Amino acid sequence: MKANESFTSIAPYYDRLMSDVNYGAWIKYIEELFSYAGTRPHRILDLACGTGTPTLLLADRGYEVVGVDKSEEMLEVARSKLKEGDRVRFIRQDIRELKLDEKFDAALCLFDSLNNLLKEKDLFRAFERTRIHLEEGAPFIFDLNTPYCLRYYWGDNVRVKEDDDLISIWRTSYNRKKGTSRLHITLLVPLGKGLFNRIDEVHLEKGYEREVVERLLREAGFERVYAFEHLSFRPPSPTTLRITYMAK
Repeated sequence: MKANESFTSIAPYYDRLMSDVNYGAWIKYIEELFSYAGTRPHRILDLACGTGTPTLLLADRGYEVVGVDKSEEMLEVARSKLKEGDRVRFIRQDIRELKLDEKFDAALCLFDSLNNLLKEKDLFRAFERTRIHLEEGAPFIFDLNTPYCLRYYWGDNVRVKEDDDLISIWRTSYNRKKGTSRLHITLLVPLGKGLFNRIDEVHLEKGYEREVVERLLREAGFERVYAFEHLSFRPPSPTTLRITYMAK
């Protein structure tokens, strides 16, 4: 069966697929990183914001937030969750070609979104465009799945998740030559009377070594780069699954 373009047909179900994510812990960690960086941002740029859950949580905490994503389907879901008075705007753009004509006190790119950029030149371009949109000294915080994660944790596996009546099948395969993982998501959406609608999407992720990420950040104009094991301030180890970076 032919798969759909990434983050299109799964958009209406994305929040249910992510229902096991502790968003509160992620937001708390981001604010701890702001404190670590010695900054108190007012305006935040949330890149690859998807359906906007962290974007809106940040707005609830008093920040003015602009969410950017290239998937109109994901943004439609995000906009549907807006409440009156939310200081949030959602904009459709590719982060590699970001052009907003405004600057921000901080930028975020969460949930290994940058792993979806499969070439170094694209990752560099995303870093460069982000840097242009930041005030002097403003932090850029993002996380990446490590090559170790993609090779050994994702690996070649099949996982099945059930959320009430929604069934999702997650098939992963690792390409050692390219250093990429292929994630094939199959959703079985109930139609009633024992019938299901099948939805397929394929997502590709590239694992980048820490040295490559830090080099590209500096080439993009960031002067200081910090790397932590995700949700902590410990330095990454060879078996770290996810690294959170902060660049200034």
